[in-house]
Amino acid sequence: MVFHVIAITWIIKQIQTPVSYQKIEMLALRVCYAYSAFLLFHFATKWPKIMKEWWQIDKAMNKVYGHPKHLKSVITIMATFFLLLNIMVYFTRKVANYTQFCENRNRTVSFDNFLEYSYPSIYWVIPYTPVTSIVLTILEIQFSVLPGYTDVFLISVSIVLAHRFQQITKTLKENKTVLFKEANASLSFWRNIRKDYCKLSTLLFTLDDHMSAMIIVSYARNFFFLLHFLTIFLRDTETNPFVKTYNYLMATGFVLRMTCLTFTSSWINEESQEPVIILNSVEPEEYNSEVSRLLLQLSFDEVALTGCKMFKLNKRLLLSVISAVVTYELMIIQYNNSYVELTQN
Repeated sequence: MVFHVIAITWIIKQIQTPVSYQKIEMLALRVCYAYSAFLLFHFATKWPKIMKEWWQIDKAMNKVYGHPKHLKSVITIMATFFLLLNIMVYFTRKVANYTQFCENRNRTVSFDNFLEYSYPSIYWVIPYTPVTSIVLTILEIQFSVLPGYTDVFLISVSIVLAHRFQQITKTLKENKTVLFKEANASLSFWRNIRKDYCKLSTLLFTLDDHMSAMIIVSYARNFFFLLHFLTIFLRDTETNPFVKTYNYLMATGFVLRMTCLTFTSSWINEESQEPVIILNSVEPEEYNSEVSRLLLQLSFDEVALTGCKMFKLNKRLLLSVISAVVTYELMIIQYNNSYVELTQN
């Protein structure tokens, strides 16, 4: 958090000079990172209460449906993959910084000079000392892991909720034939199914109220980074192989996280609507009030994670993001060309 505050202070100081796309981009990214850290801290204060409610729902559903199979393995593999990718990106960036530092003939190659070279936005505000370098290195590691942690957390929540809705659909499919023949058992069963569905929906709406701002910041950050790296790739002016490797790894990480977040979040909405097919196939003589209430709820409830209720996380959102990236990238290219021509004249 201190790292972000100092960096933003430096950027504000640089606004006194002529504005450029690079400065606007850096300011937007730093604000996203700082606000993301604030949202995580704020969400942590609400987490115990949410977790208590979630635990009670899980405890009740485990008795009826059992624990989702392979859920722990899926989340562990996914989190480990993105953590290792972030670590790889971090060390690749440090190697790239070192090679650029060695190419700078105005500096003597030493460890202290390399640390000072690694944090130019910081040491323009505060003086260099070995202690501040150690602190900044620790903060930089946190800074590198933070974006991935936010996305991985949102992906993990989406996977768990989607699996729970999938269990309800699976139970309906397995018991469909028996339930449609036994009216009394069917009425009790549909009532329990509807109650479980209501519990999951309520939990999702509670999580959405607390996580929707994090979702917007996540997509905004990924959007800016995609624009940034796409601009770099189109220019193709970088000759340092380590810098190129870092850019490709960083871009790959952001694309994978945004794609996984979109698909896992859309999975919640898809699984929550799956019971509609079974409900619509109920015979007229076996139709009861609980089926009617559940079908009505499925028809009107929009069970999905959102970005502050402004957009739902579904697969169409990914296409919208791609379209926006292409549109704004063309605008950025045109702006940069006009800016270069203006400065040359």
